[in-house]
Amino acid sequence: MSVDLSSIFDIGEHEFITLVGAGGKTSLLYRLSKEIELKGLSVIITTSTKIFFPKKEECEDVIIKKEEELKNSLPSILKRKKRIVIGTKVLPNNKIDSLSTEFLNELYMKREADVILCEGDGAKGRFLKAPNLTEPIIPKKTTLLIPVLGLNGIGNIFDDNVVFRPRFFEKITNIKLGEIILEEKLLPLFSSPEGIMKGSPSDCRIIPFFNQADEKKNHGKGQKLAEMILESVPSIKKVIIGSARNKDFKPVVIEK
Repeated sequence: MSVDLSSIFDIGEHEFITLVGAGGKTSLLYRLSKEIELKGLSVIITTSTKIFFPKKEECEDVIIKKEEELKNSLPSILKRKKRIVIGTKVLPNNKIDSLSTEFLNELYMKREADVILCEGDGAKGRFLKAPNLTEPIIPKKTTLLIPVLGLNGIGNIFDDNVVFRPRFFEKITNIKLGEIILEEKLLPLFSSPEGIMKGSPSDCRIIPFFNQADEKKNHGKGQKLAEMILESVPSIKKVIIGSARNKDFKPVVIEK
């Protein structure tokens, strides 16, 4: 029986969910969108930065319009389609360009859809990342922030094939290029003011998701880091260690 991750995240009937980090954000984004839709709720999938154009099975439709046009057309579209991707334009690299945070906050307040799912930064397919000076972009109406971390990065050698924005990663974690990435060294990604939760609203729930736990080499990874986070970061009450792609994998939930 497939696992319903949206229930484990305690996703309600009116949420603004922003995903940040690396190692499976997009896979988790679309999985949650489908699970939420199956509960009879409408879902807007979008980005405050850029997101790859979705595959056909990942949504019912892609709506590309200027913000003012979206304001006028979304109510009628969402009466017919319950899981849509929206953006302002399609870029030459097949990515969808962002909407302003002001527009996204307004969408949430007007409840155009029951749930908004938003990617708040990019990672170029790497397992781990640290934000640069302009990231992440977390809309202030975010009710649930999900920092994502790819377990395949733990135990790996630190280079730019494994880590996105290595200069910022080294500065935050004090791990040097060429060193083995130990999970206890990753705590600053979550505890530092310059980490992947930077700029998160003070009143939003924060539930990290450690992805790729279904792979045999990753069994047992992440639990030590999760316990360290729960002990050191007061705003985090729960960490989920699971798999965004393997719907049959039962996640480990570590709570305070």
